[in-house]
Amino acid sequence: ASFNGNMKAVVSTQSTGDQLEQTMELFIHYSAIEMTCDAASVMAATLASGGLCPLSGEKVVYPEAVRNCLSMMNCCGVNDYSGEFMFEVGLPAKSNVSGALVVVIPNVLGMCIYSPRLDRSRNSVRGIQLCKLFTDRFVFHQFDPTDRAKDKVDPRRKDFTETKDQQSLILLFASFNGNMTTLYRYLKEGINFGYPDYDGRTALHLAVCGGQLEVVKFLIEKCHVDVNPVD
Repeated sequence: ASFNGNMKAVVSTQSTGDQLEQTMELFIHYSAIEMTCDAASVMAATLASGGLCPLSGEKVVYPEAVRNCLSMMNCCGVNDYSGEFMFEVGLPAKSNVSGALVVVIPNVLGMCIYSPRLDRSRNSVRGIQLCKLFTDRFVFHQFDPTDRAKDKVDPRRKDFTETKDQQSLILLFASFNGNMTTLYRYLKEGINFGYPDYDGRTALHLAVCGGQLEVVKFLIEKCHVDVNPVD
């Protein structure tokens, strides 16, 4: 999917005299940026976390820029449909004529939906439908009541969190398969990477068995796990 900026917004900021050529050049550069759905979802997750990249944990965007970006996505991210989208879905989003739709749930997650069929507002038909179904099912509309509607699910509630054994199992599978996204998420949540399973195997054991050198380095250098665990 190729993501471009809002031409009207760009041109309105620099539209006088000699700056017009520079503005158009900047717009064309933005229009030439290409990324996969996976990359776009990482970008959305970065905005959701206030500018921290979910894969590296590094701050790559200033919080003020994140706030401004999400505000623009709120008011004009899905073209002429933005007002109705805010009313029905209530989430910052940015659409694209390729059929991609980036959605941000601040402090929770970011996602990219791709379906090429467009509506009259040049937004993904199925992407918009999925967003409506999503906020109909989960308490993620920005103006959902704080006491949580009985017919909606809030995955952030304590009774929806993973148990320690579930986390251990997911951690071991992620280490064996080299799933760095899950590992970085658990690092951010403060999970104990040295917690063993019923056989005494740790994430480091499984990473070595799976030949995942990147995971081994991650566990030793960033998680500071015991390099001599006994199973």
